[in-house]
Amino acid sequence: MRGVAAVNAIAGVRRRRQILVLGNGAAGAEKQALALASKLQLFLPSHENVSVAMCRVPYATRLHASLPPIAHVFLARCSLDPWIGYASFIPTSPPDVVIGCGRSTVALCAGFKQAFPSVFNIQIQHPRVNLRYFDAVVAPFHDFPSTMSQHGRPPPSNVHLTPGTVCDISRASLASARQAWLDDPSSWAHLPSPKIAVLVGGSCRGYSFTLGMPITPTLFSMTCSPNPFMGFLAHAAAIVATPDSISMVTEAIASGMPTFVCDSHLTTVHMYSVPYTTKCTLFMPRLERWFGGPVTLGSNVI
Repeated sequence: MRGVAAVNAIAGVRRRRQILVLGNGAAGAEKQALALASKLQLFLPSHENVSVAMCRVPYATRLHASLPPIAHVFLARCSLDPWIGYASFIPTSPPDVVIGCGRSTVALCAGFKQAFPSVFNIQIQHPRVNLRYFDAVVAPFHDFPSTMSQHGRPPPSNVHLTPGTVCDISRASLASARQAWLDDPSSWAHLPSPKIAVLVGGSCRGYSFTLGMPITPTLFSMTCSPNPFMGFLAHAAAIVATPDSISMVTEAIASGMPTFVCDSHLTTVHMYSVPYTTKCTLFMPRLERWFGGPVTLGSNVI
């Protein structure tokens, strides 16, 4: 009887699994990684008792920070030190899943697989290193331009392409944000409708934003607490967004509201094998087909 009781007790104990998100201090990248982690929590069996944790591991020196990911991964392989270049990072026990997003997490995410082969490592966005270092790469179509033409090459089996970026916008999250604003008498939910949300990012590679641009008569700080971003999406009848952030535009379209991307022609950059194009024109058609919502590209806002 004792043996049966012991077996039943062991069977009743939930196995605890951990998803580790590698943070890099960039809000957009960390939001994508955390969104993917939360989705994995939903799809994994409930008895797995999955927890999510995030850690930020800085570079050890400026020299290591300046290395491109391909050189950093090569250095880790040659030195047999998966943590080389990172400040005092030697995990005592491996997580079950590691998720990285952004340039500074590439070598660290690959290092987990090097140190602990049983770890399932996922890199969001094209890592710009050999894809075999990762169990899965989750990236938007425009990160792999060769797959976007009618006769494009299929991606490797461990690459999973998305129309936009990974985000956590859902009907439930929008409903929650909408109700939170309705319950707050000081919120903007009680202003007359229809409301138009203007989402303003900032300067980035290929796009320069200045306060002299005529698209925003009023600027609201996104550092206020609580962050009003979800409230904007939940109550807007239409959304206007600047083109500097693919993540921001993806979230706007995921809300289901008509979305206008202004100044899209100003994001002209040389992207990989597609010369002198814009990141908006690379990913916008995919988003329109995926979300089924209207997206307009324009040079100004009327």
